Amino acid sequence: MRDEIADLTEKELDIEIIEESAETNRAQNKKPKKKKPLTKLQQAQNDIKELNDKDLRRLAEFENYKKRTLRETQRALIRVEDGAVASFLPLLDDIHRTLLSAREHKADDSFISGIELIKDNFENILESRGVSAIETVGEEFDPEFHEAMLVSNDAKQKNNIILEELEKGYKHNDRVLRHAKVKVNKI
Repeated sequence: MRDEIADLTEKELDIEIIEESAETNRAQNKKPKKKKPLTKLQQAQNDIKELNDKDLRRLAEFENYKKRTLRETQRALIRVEDGAVASFLPLLDDIHRTLLSAREHKADDSFISGIELIKDNFENILESRGVSAIETVGEEFDPEFHEAMLVSNDAKQKNNIILEELEKGYKHNDRVLRHAKVKVNKI
């Protein structure tokens, strides 16, 4: 009986092996399904969709190009305007020095009034263009706006406070045109 069971088990194993190899052969012989060829209408629709996608991408690229060009143009205009305004600062310095000298030498009041009028008009024009003087004396030193030219050791004053303005500094719409040259207290 044991021999019959052993023969039966061997036959079952042979059958299983044959079935497995048949399945493997079928799987190997099976070719992947081919896609059905597209009809002319489907192909045309796919082509249209692809062209529309390309057009949308190109349109987006062009819009980005326009925005980038506009930003670059605005930055260039700001640099040109900053340069033009900065070129007038030495003239304003000369007007301030002339006024100071006229007062020190006790010049005629009408002369001093004329210089003050020119200075005020010039400062108003610059202010209308967004130019303002940088605050200095009594303010805390800020390297973003001030350039320390001299240092003093005055124990009566706070540390890092500006004691004297040597040359006015100016901003143009929050951009520094020229740093204020100052004397700073360091304890």
